[in-house]
Amino acid sequence: MGELPPLACPACRGPLEDRTSTLGCAACAASYPVVAGIPDLRLRPDRYLDLEGDRAKARQLAGLGDRGFADLVAEYWRRTPEVPADLAATYGARATDGERRGAGVLDEAGLVVGGATVLDVGCGTGGLVAAAARRGARAVGVDVALRWLVVARRQLEELGLDARLVAADGAALPFRSGTFDVVTAIETVEHAADQRGLVQGCLRAARPGGRALLVVANRYSLATEPTIGLWGVGYLPRAWAPAYVRRRRQTRYGYFRALSAGELRALTAHGPPARLGPGPLPAAPAGEPRHRRQARRLYDRLRAGPAGALLTPVAPYLAVDARPR
Repeated sequence: MGELPPLACPACRGPLEDRTSTLGCAACAASYPVVAGIPDLRLRPDRYLDLEGDRAKARQLAGLGDRGFADLVAEYWRRTPEVPADLAATYGARATDGERRGAGVLDEAGLVVGGATVLDVGCGTGGLVAAAARRGARAVGVDVALRWLVVARRQLEELGLDARLVAADGAALPFRSGTFDVVTAIETVEHAADQRGLVQGCLRAARPGGRALLVVANRYSLATEPTIGLWGVGYLPRAWAPAYVRRRRQTRYGYFRALSAGELRALTAHGPPARLGPGPLPAAPAGEPRHRRQARRLYDRLRAGPAGALLTPVAPYLAVDARPR
């Protein structure tokens, strides 16, 4: 892997010094641990697990050195019993298909990444990071969940790919502004505590002449909500949605906030020029039924043509394609 952009203090953007088991900032005296071999540059935890709980889970997963990537994904969900088995199976299948799905995002957006610096914010188990690295990119994956990065590292190891993984909040990225050729955040904004901060952080991270691509679940989609497979959740008052999901799917829902086109447009205000339109669908799974393939082709034709603007308010996903000058 070629030279990567240096890490910076997420609090003050000062340079970080390697102190063996920690990274320290000389400018503001902040100190950040390295946990299970991964720099932990978070200023706050994700909303599902506190910092110490997440670090403990990351260490446990890292200790399963005999497990392959797919087995490690399955083990993660076995250790997360609060998620219903059918949803855990769906999430696991998405993770193990992650590189192909990530390649689909790069292909659909026409992102040529050979030799480019690529940052994937909310990288999860590293599918898009792996896809970019395989194409010769200097790839970096950031996620607020350290536990997922341990799983992502196993995938990269199995594939023989090299990339940097960093635990960090997308709203406080540990890099200087204008650093990356390509920045992606695919189905990430809807999970963030600070959605505006994450969106603006992604836009700032792209260099002049680069691109930032964000794909976000649409609150008012006519399709089912993508994480729990229920229709119409976004049409409910937000305060009612958790109880509805808990009753229908027996799982919590308070930390997911899909956005309407107007809400997402407001988050990109005061940033670089950006186009907002219907977002791409995830890459088709193997053996997808014929009627779904036909619906997918129709959707792709509509969103690429003059009807795209009319489709935007109710599309399954929204996409922001920004090109800093």
